[in-house]
Amino acid sequence: MDMTKKTIAIMLMTAMAAVTGTAMLVEYLSNEATATINVESPLILTFSTDGLEYASMISLGNVYGGETAGMYAKLENKANATIETVIVAKLNSAGNTTCDDLTAIYVDMTDVTKAVKCNDKDGTATYTSDVMTLAPFEAGTAQISFTFNEAIEPAAYSITGQAFVAKA
Repeated sequence: MDMTKKTIAIMLMTAMAAVTGTAMLVEYLSNEATATINVESPLILTFSTDGLEYASMISLGNVYGGETAGMYAKLENKANATIETVIVAKLNSAGNTTCDDLTAIYVDMTDVTKAVKCNDKDGTATYTSDVMTLAPFEAGTAQISFTFNEAIEPAAYSITGQAFVAKA
């Protein structure tokens, strides 16, 4: 091959390499696809006065110091997954509540007064259950009764409950 043919061949190869290299760097653009999803809490906690109709807010009426009040609680696992959970219940009356305000707590006729952990910092008595396991789509109900201390300060009290996932 003479020098001219060699030069032309090298120039063609260089041009092809440059075109091919440039083509590899150019991205082919398409539309962008997006998917959205709403994730909801798998745990639903509700209360009832009769064990039949459950709601997120109920009224337990009036009691005197030394008396026992009662309600039902239902915890539902809406997920297709086993969930370990704890229940946290808070007793509050204008920030003046202590763990001594309740003298007994029963769940399904079982005395859990000493088993339930109580913390009364910040003027709210906070009770924490042991870890419970709920199978997929399982719903558990419990009858809960609690006795107020006879020396409790007369006032309006609220009891709030919430279920928390015990492990991720």
